[in-house]
Order: sequence, then structure tokens, then C-alpha cells
Amino acid sequence: MTVPDPRTSRNEAAGEVGGTIDGHPFNATLMPSGEGRHWLPLKIALCKLIGKDGAGAEVTVHLEQRFS
Repeated sequence: MTVPDPRTSRNEAAGEVGGTIDGHPFNATLMPSGEGRHWLPLKIALCKLIGKDGAGAEVTVHLEQRFS
């Protein structure tokens, strides 16, 4: 995912974030890819809750907080 906050997208360190994914609250760690984008790994329990079962599934993400 491309992070809209330019301070985050230049950061090569991982960052804790919170928000909603398909309307469900979550906290996770954005992991830099090294190419200006970030990976957003999700726990299996959250994937099941939102009805997604594999990598590459499309979701709607709203980032609301940055914890680190």
C-alpha cells in the first residue's frame, strides 16, 4: 500500500498504526518494502472476521492513528 503521509513513506522503519479495515478496528505494523510502499500484515483472526482468506484480497483501509 502507498501511505499518503509523506513523513511515513520516506521512513524506512516499521511503524505501528491503527484504524479500520473493511469497517473493523485494527492495530498493526506497517513494514517498509524498501521501494516507498509498505506491507500491512494482518492477523488471521482479522482476515476471517472481514471475510478475506488469502494474500492479495482487496480491502478498504482507513489509517486513523500512528503510534510510533
